[in-house]
Amino acid sequence: GQFETQVALEELFVQNSGFTLKKQIKERKRAEESLIENEERLKQQQELFQSIFVNIPVMLTVYDPKLNMLSVNREFEKTIGWSNDEIQTIDLLEECYPDPEYRKEALDYMQAGTAEWQEFKVTTKAGGIVESIWSNTRLSDDTQIGIGIDVTERKQGEEALQESERKYKTLTENSLAGVFIHQDDKYVFVNDKFAEMHGYRAEELLGKPHYELIHHDQRAVIKERVYRRLSGEKVPKQYEIKRLKKNGETVWHEIMVGDPTSYEGKPALLGHEIDITERKRAEEEKNKLEAQLLQAQKMESVGTLAGGIAHDFNNILSPIMIHTEMVMTNLPSDSPYQNNLKQIFQASERARDLVKQILTFGRMRQHERAPIKLGFVVKENIKLIRASLPATIEIIQNIVAESDMVLSDPTQINQVLMNLCTNAAHAMQEKGGELNISLIDEHLDSDAASRFHELPPGSYLRLTVSDTGHGIEPEVRNRIFEPYYTTKEVGEGTGMGLAVVHGIVKSYGGDITVESAPGEGTTFHVMLPIVEVKVSPAIEQKTELPRGSEQVLLVDDEKVAVDAIQSMLTNLGYKLTARTSSIEALEAFQNSPQAFDLVITDMTMPNMTGRELAKEIMSIRKDIPIILCTGFSDQVDEHKAKAMGISAFVMKPIVMREIANTIREVLDD
Repeated sequence: GQFETQVALEELFVQNSGFTLKKQIKERKRAEESLIENEERLKQQQELFQSIFVNIPVMLTVYDPKLNMLSVNREFEKTIGWSNDEIQTIDLLEECYPDPEYRKEALDYMQAGTAEWQEFKVTTKAGGIVESIWSNTRLSDDTQIGIGIDVTERKQGEEALQESERKYKTLTENSLAGVFIHQDDKYVFVNDKFAEMHGYRAEELLGKPHYELIHHDQRAVIKERVYRRLSGEKVPKQYEIKRLKKNGETVWHEIMVGDPTSYEGKPALLGHEIDITERKRAEEEKNKLEAQLLQAQKMESVGTLAGGIAHDFNNILSPIMIHTEMVMTNLPSDSPYQNNLKQIFQASERARDLVKQILTFGRMRQHERAPIKLGFVVKENIKLIRASLPATIEIIQNIVAESDMVLSDPTQINQVLMNLCTNAAHAMQEKGGELNISLIDEHLDSDAASRFHELPPGSYLRLTVSDTGHGIEPEVRNRIFEPYYTTKEVGEGTGMGLAVVHGIVKSYGGDITVESAPGEGTTFHVMLPIVEVKVSPAIEQKTELPRGSEQVLLVDDEKVAVDAIQSMLTNLGYKLTARTSSIEALEAFQNSPQAFDLVITDMTMPNMTGRELAKEIMSIRKDIPIILCTGFSDQVDEHKAKAMGISAFVMKPIVMREIANTIREVLDD
């Protein structure tokens, strides 16, 4: 049994040994196959590494611990110029870094084996310079690799950008123009000049809404323009803008804004501007002078036209008034025609007064102030105003002042009233309405005077002009006394009317205020100080007309006027020699200078004026009395006539009583 057991164990061992041997053979074969695969894989990896080393688009250098160059890749050869074959025969580092100090810096960096990137300027085989950055990587104890990237173009771009920034900074900092960028309605860049132009420091404006520097008058327009520009619409790039400085001062700038640009990745507007405030003021002053010149020319034209009209119109009125007076004188006082004739005469007087008002308004002369009864002047002006207003406007007057004496010039009072009434009529031109004119005397105590601008307590005349027109908006009401400010269309007004009124009233020590609201009409109050002056009582006129029998030489180029005056003076007893030619009149006087007791001559005549005729006549006979008559003349007035020896000066149209009294005064002197 023991033997059998041993045999069984031996058989089992043989069987197991065969299995183990087979297994070992199999494993050895598998190991050999794996080694072959690994060697193939390593060979492939080496080939891949070699391909990457050669073709990678960065510069690669392989060197040993003694910094001997072992290999360079194709990018290095292309960029620096040295090939693998050439680096074996040259000192590559000496060629790439010819400056000893700079070469030492490169060697120190390579020996340190640091992977940190560092900039180096590498000299190429051709002698050029390549800007590059390098990093080192240790592959083994005896091998290091250097990785380099050509950054020449980037460096050049950076330098160009820096140079551009330097130039831009120099340009903006030294620019005479203000430069700004605003984005999302806020300033994101301003130069010092821009800030200075607005009274700020540059940092104060960053983040500030751009429209806060725009005057209220233009704010809405500019904001809309900015929105339209950013939306791509074509809007003006250059225009004038009204600015507000930090201290509230208003200035004018000329601005230039380009098309939308990009600033830090977002749409923005870049612009520049210059201060044109002085130029605008000069232009305003020039416009003011031109307006004054134009106004002077207008007034001169009005005066010339008024003079021509007055001369002709007064020649027409003279015979009407003379014949009417003659008929009234010769008719019994209880005649039913007396009232008709009276109406004719009164209408003629109104026409005469109208001509006087036109002459006063058109005449340019120095304003001499004297005590006048304001109530009378206002009533006379109302007559002129009534004739110029449409029938749809009713005038209601209330002239009730008792003490109505003021120190003023009637012509300037005319200007005040005419301007106020013209504006009132303009406000009612579409629908008509009521024009109320009142004059009352009023005493202001301290409290009442405080309602006006710097008026002291005292006695005043309040002239009120009100209308029932469309009224005035509050923003307009605050500016109506500014020169050249007008809401009228071009050709309807100069914007000087109320400014002139304000100036006249202030020069008299008075004040003017306005009350108005849209749709509720407008009321102007003019306050003028009263002066205490005693007025001599009027001398009662005689009912009988003075008569005479002297020989009179009458000269007028208008035959109708000659016939009327001749008839009137003949009716008063005088003997008349009448001529319609100044030349013929001079010949008649030369032929018989002692035959005449008086010469009455018109001023405006062809060939020889009345003034020239008077000089010729007085050169023949110095003592001859001469009465000079005129409807209008800018060459002579009463003062000049007296100075040249003329006895009396009579304004046409000639009134019977006035000429009768004047003749007797001259002859009886």
